[in-house]
Amino acid sequence: MGKQEKEIYRQELANRQMSIKEAGLPVIVILEGWGASGKGSALGSIIKYMDPRFFRVYNMDTMSEDELRKPFLYRHALRMPEKGQFSFFDGSYMDEITKQYLQDKISKKEYEAKVDSINQYERSLRDNGYLVVKFFLHIDKKSQKERLEVLSAKKNTAWRVTEEDLWQNKNFDKCNKLYKQFLKETDTKWAPWHEITATDKDEVERYIASTLISRIDMALQNPWVASIPENPYELVQTEPLAKLPLKDKTISEEAYKQEKDRADLLLTKS
Repeated sequence: MGKQEKEIYRQELANRQMSIKEAGLPVIVILEGWGASGKGSALGSIIKYMDPRFFRVYNMDTMSEDELRKPFLYRHALRMPEKGQFSFFDGSYMDEITKQYLQDKISKKEYEAKVDSINQYERSLRDNGYLVVKFFLHIDKKSQKERLEVLSAKKNTAWRVTEEDLWQNKNFDKCNKLYKQFLKETDTKWAPWHEITATDKDEVERYIASTLISRIDMALQNPWVASIPENPYELVQTEPLAKLPLKDKTISEEAYKQEKDRADLLLTKS
């Protein structure tokens, strides 16, 4: 593994653009992770050889005044890719709701409702033929602090360090507990999380590119997987009708007449 292998995967990913265009497969790629974990640079590397006509990149860090007035997930739904194209998200609804919950802007009940909305939303995307691929970049507290200090010390990179990044590092354990919880709650069969420790930049980029290629190839080979919903309810074995005890299921003639009159009245009104 190394830069050479990373280059091969990046080129292979670029080659997949024509395949998904011909198949009409829309691909959604979500990159989440800690501040200074390298999401932005990894994304920039991944799209280096891709044709910009067939993908869009969205930074979801901030919300406009108009978006704040709209329902949850509205701004994400607006940025869904067309058939045969990619949408790359630098940050997503994970960052949005975990930040709100950590800062006590939403209650536990509201947080849980939004998690449920995310799972339903991603399920709906899968059932309508979208491929959803999610990545989370991990980093430990010490490494994050060191990276933030390096960025802050340089004039050209100091702007990349936000108050939220510093708050996140200061409250690392609290954030880490919620992130783990969120990842577990939204790790589904139709939109699983792919987690990686972001210590080696080349390895992170290689992993993201190779995973994308693998997921795309599986979706292209098995298009029916994205169109057949899974039954979310447990199937319960029932007795055949012939075995049901119907002899004691009788009603009086008067009760029968009342039920019949009620049914006739409903039919007349309709």
